[in-house]
Amino acid sequence: MARGRAFSPRRAVRPKTVAEKAFCALGQTAEAFITGAAAAGNTRLGPELAELNTLAAAHGERVFLDALSRAVAFGRWRAADVRSILAAGAGTPQPTTAGDALVLELPVVPTRSLSDYAIGASTIGASTTSAASTGGGR
Repeated sequence: MARGRAFSPRRAVRPKTVAEKAFCALGQTAEAFITGAAAAGNTRLGPELAELNTLAAAHGERVFLDALSRAVAFGRWRAADVRSILAAGAGTPQPTTAGDALVLELPVVPTRSLSDYAIGASTIGASTTSAASTGGGR
């Protein structure tokens, strides 16, 4: 019985540089960001970690981790993407699962035939004549 890729173990993030160690110190969200970025083929992750650390220092850890979590959720792996999320602030929508269907009991109203809505020749002539006699028509 051969094991497929689904059973292969996941590699842990092993930070080596000072920027990587500082970024990974932010916790699981930071590690998820690094893992996702590497899996997506981001080759400029090293230089971007320094910028991400600067953003974390400038905005505060909690706000930065919220933005980083959103970047992970939407597959955005660049420092510029995280900067845009931070710039958008708290007003960004938070997608959730769909709720229950809205079921309303509608009121019963009288119905009329479609001929009640027909435009007749007498109706058009009457409105034009009355507008012309009052001076409202052109």
